[in-house]
Amino acid sequence: MIELDAVAEALADGAALIGSDGVILWSSARLGSLAGRRVETIWPGLDLREGEQRVTLRGDLPASLTLRRAGGGWALVARELAAWEGEPRARPGARQPDVDRVLGTIFRNALRASGDELETEERLHEVARVLAAEGGRLIRDADCVIALVESGRPGVIHVAGAAGPWASTLLGRHLPLAGSFVQRSMTAQRAIETTHAQEETVNRDLLVGGDIRSMRLVPVIASQRLPDGRTALGTIGFYSRSARPFTPRQRTLIDGFASLVGLSLQRAALLHAVRQTARRLEAAIQLAADISATLDEREVVRRMLDRLLETVAAERAALMRIDGEETVVEDSRDVLGLPDVIGFRQPVAMQPLMTEALAGQRPVVGGAYDRSILPPQLQRALSGVRHTLTVPLVLGGQVIAVVVLSRRRDVVFGEDEVATVQLVGNLAALALRNSWLYAEARAASRIKSDFLNMAAHELRTPLTVVTGYMSLLREGSFGPAPPDWRHPVETLDAKAAELARLVEDLLLAARLDTGGLPVHRERLDLAAAARAAVARAQARAALLGADLAFEGAAELPVEADHDYLDRILDNLINNALTYSRGTAWVRVRVVERPDGPAVEVEDRGRGIPAAQADHIFERFYRIDQAGSPQQPGTGLGLYISRELALRQEARLWLDWSQPGEGTRFVLGFPEASS
Repeated sequence: MIELDAVAEALADGAALIGSDGVILWSSARLGSLAGRRVETIWPGLDLREGEQRVTLRGDLPASLTLRRAGGGWALVARELAAWEGEPRARPGARQPDVDRVLGTIFRNALRASGDELETEERLHEVARVLAAEGGRLIRDADCVIALVESGRPGVIHVAGAAGPWASTLLGRHLPLAGSFVQRSMTAQRAIETTHAQEETVNRDLLVGGDIRSMRLVPVIASQRLPDGRTALGTIGFYSRSARPFTPRQRTLIDGFASLVGLSLQRAALLHAVRQTARRLEAAIQLAADISATLDEREVVRRMLDRLLETVAAERAALMRIDGEETVVEDSRDVLGLPDVIGFRQPVAMQPLMTEALAGQRPVVGGAYDRSILPPQLQRALSGVRHTLTVPLVLGGQVIAVVVLSRRRDVVFGEDEVATVQLVGNLAALALRNSWLYAEARAASRIKSDFLNMAAHELRTPLTVVTGYMSLLREGSFGPAPPDWRHPVETLDAKAAELARLVEDLLLAARLDTGGLPVHRERLDLAAAARAAVARAQARAALLGADLAFEGAAELPVEADHDYLDRILDNLINNALTYSRGTAWVRVRVVERPDGPAVEVEDRGRGIPAAQADHIFERFYRIDQAGSPQQPGTGLGLYISRELALRQEARLWLDWSQPGEGTRFVLGFPEASS
């Protein structure tokens, strides 16, 4: 009986022999001493029939009892369920183990492990560890291993969950996928079982080390395709040191458990994908906020490279501008502080990874670039680089630049990182193009300002000579002028004065562009300045037969530059007189507006078409109206007036205009300090 007891204990959690009259003839040590007792006193409700029934053992432990005919009596095998069912709940008289409830409990545990929060980076692996522990309790005397094939590493198995003395030694390891049972199970998309595990796998040494003989692997298949394209996530395997095959009941439990594992891991993987998408969007938003704060080309590049380094945990980032068939190094960032060779040129064709990225207009993951063809400084900077990500910045179907991200540590750039960089790269391309356009516009503006300055100075010298001789002619320094000269001399004098104003406008516009115009603010009376401007324009108004008048406050203090204020008012009044219809009507009012003192200059002239209203303060802009004669001028008056207003903390704007009815401009000041 000692040998029988040892065999029984090896096969199950307990065993017994029952006579045809229901009296227990023998029981194993696991069940205790039951010989001579009747079955119904030990397990009330147990039917003496073949099959499996649910009962409770000592201590109210749930168990499954299987009865088979043995001679004239019965052989009974018991298996405890508490290890995988949770807290014992006696259900005397139940005839079938509640497998659905057991698996439901496991699934709830997995849900608690995966959680709804997105902060934990290793949430998927945490779920795998919890599920493996549940699997270890589900099938006694077998180790449970959950092996996953991670996104971006298709040739590697990651042991993400493990339960059991042997399996625990594998937790966290990365093993080759090729030739393994995991690959065979995933490829066939079905369970694989063998009692000759050591002889049939490429991982023989691992199995021999754990004395593993039998195994059953079930593929973990997602019910829907994950964002990275995967459906087969890996396998769940049960490994036994026994050479016996798994029982039908164990296979049912393993296969049902694998379905729950698939659901749990799919949920965790989807949460992980959501987190990665959120991180990509966050990185894009942060980059957009960073680079939109400046249009300086160098600052845009610096911020872009810093953000890319941070986003994908790279160790080096370099930006190359595309110039024909060559790349030109614009800037680089390196966590070790190693510099680049700014301005270094290299043919695209000399670097295969660069060629592939530009040809496909898509990111390329690869190894290190060929350093042998680079200058010594770059060779030192790129020493130790093992992995690169080459990202073309594409705008309007054209590659305008390339970013190369590098890692010295042995971590390949994954699909999520590639997608993140690609999203950020799209924004970076637009920002980079805008910064280049802005730099070109500033350069063009400087050239234009330099030309204006030079042209004005060059015109001033001959103009001084002309006006000097005109003055001598008027004064009769060369003798009495013939009467017929009077009108031509007056005409030449007027045109010389007009040219002098043009030269002054050009010089002032150039100085405004370069910032070389000082401002001298002082406390003065806005009403007095406006009355004086009206008085200066009365002579011209009289020649035109215009109705020009001042209205408003007797005194209104402001802080302004006296010369600039006079020039602004003169420009506004002269424009009102110039662009009149019939008999000109102009009113200059000094008023107290809710936002401060202001001068309003209103006319009943031609008005400004709505389509042109947004451009009237631009340099050299002239209003072109069909049927109206073109007036002489440079198109600088309103531009200069607004710039002068801004420099003394005032504002000049078009308050109202209607073609054929008139226009009103307003020059507003902040309240003067007391």
